[in-house]
Amino acid sequence: MLITPLLRELGLDSGEQALYLRLRPCSGMSLDALARDWSTTEDELAEIVRPLVGCGLVAWGDPLIVRSPAQALAAGLEVELAAARRALTGLGRVRELVELLPTLPAEDPSVPGPRPLLGETVEEESVEQVLVSWLGRAEGELLWFRPGPWHLYDQGLVAQAVAAAVARGVRSRAVYPARVLVEEPQIVLARAEAGEEVRLVADLPSPLGIVGGVGAMLPEPFGVPRSGLPGHPGNRRVQVRQPALVAALTGYAEEVWERAVSLPGSARDRAAAGRHRLLLEQLVDGAKDEQIARALGLSLRTVRRRIAALMEELAVESRFQAGVEAVRRGWI
Repeated sequence: MLITPLLRELGLDSGEQALYLRLRPCSGMSLDALARDWSTTEDELAEIVRPLVGCGLVAWGDPLIVRSPAQALAAGLEVELAAARRALTGLGRVRELVELLPTLPAEDPSVPGPRPLLGETVEEESVEQVLVSWLGRAEGELLWFRPGPWHLYDQGLVAQAVAAAVARGVRSRAVYPARVLVEEPQIVLARAEAGEEVRLVADLPSPLGIVGGVGAMLPEPFGVPRSGLPGHPGNRRVQVRQPALVAALTGYAEEVWERAVSLPGSARDRAAAGRHRLLLEQLVDGAKDEQIARALGLSLRTVRRRIAALMEELAVESRFQAGVEAVRRGWI
């Protein structure tokens, strides 16, 4: 029976699963009638069904609505999508603020009145030096967006400074686009083995580095990656030290982190597990092959080959069955 593993994936223990199965035929009943039928009060009934309301299986109201597991999962996806849309809107506002920083006058303590935002453009030759200095003074967590090229981001003095911070107990988290597992998996796995927490998303809008208690750094112009070539516009960075703006960037980064895919299991299995999960999430969302190819940065032929291999591994005949089987196995 497929309903039981789906209920487990929604976080229900055996007692809550039994409660759901008992309550499911009662969908559409008034609260008063249901309370009488169960020999309880409406307040007590509300407490009884609270776990089912929390995971979206029950919509508390009069009448009481009991959803199917599939409907609950769909409702949860809608909530996640709405949160993602809010995060993107917030990023747009943050981007507008950040673009103002290079045009603001330098802070002059002798001038009365409101102080300008703390932030200035840093040229390529100073970026590494500034980040190493920040990492030595980190008072909170580190959070990074690394869209590539990874040989510039993940090696050298900054990587050593991050490793030293992790070694002294500072939490460091990094988000990479899924294509890193195809192009340079050894880099992302090495960072994970060094103690950095790594997650994957379909794509990243821009590099970003946040050093807790110190500041944030992002490219100027926004979204342009480093090139390593002298004079390239992507080599400039804006360092932001205004607490309110750093908090806004951190809030956005946390939204992306919460929706990213972790790399579970051993180092040998992490790359394959990450690719499976990202592909399955696209399939569950109903994405077409062309959409999946764009989202994961792969060719259409590669996407179709991986879907076929995944369905063969899961021993299923349809994409819907692949999603159900993946949930049963705990892959998504």
